[in-house]
Amino acid sequence: MTPSAGSNAVQPGLFDPFPADRTETPERPLPKVGFDAKAHAFAVVEAVNRARTDPPAYADALASHLAGCYTGVTFTPPWGGRLKTEEGEANLLELLQQLRAMPPKPALRLLGPLSEAAQQLGEEVAASAEGRGKHNTSLEERLKSRGKWAGAGGGARSLPPFPPFARPVVVMCPPTLHPPRHTSW
Repeated sequence: MTPSAGSNAVQPGLFDPFPADRTETPERPLPKVGFDAKAHAFAVVEAVNRARTDPPAYADALASHLAGCYTGVTFTPPWGGRLKTEEGEANLLELLQQLRAMPPKPALRLLGPLSEAAQQLGEEVAASAEGRGKHNTSLEERLKSRGKWAGAGGGARSLPPFPPFARPVVVMCPPTLHPPRHTSW
């Protein structure tokens, strides 16, 4: 059956299945910041809370996510890269055992000023590593610059951003796990 040459017939030579290809696409500027510090802080606290509120379940999830990531002492995380450790998989297995034995703890709450102070430290450390930074400010100085606060200052640390497809690895180390033989990652 041949299409008729009538007005309702599709003319193959005149048919354009992609008419939008002929239009100009407006340029979209790239975001000024490719990293949202508040969203990152929330993701870190959320990951820490999963570990705190149900350590055995977190251990199971961590074991599943990192299964097969060790070859000897080389750790190859699912999000890419490679890290040579001193202990190898034994360190992860010890951590999983301790997490499975831990009782639940209350969830932490995200505190904006503390999160901003941790991010500031991360930026200072990064700038110092490139030789253009100043000396790192103390936690108290970073908090005082953000208003009133009370209590003893401990350590605050900003974790590096991970690729969007990777889950951050959060390691809870009880005070008894601070000998130098343990690798921090």
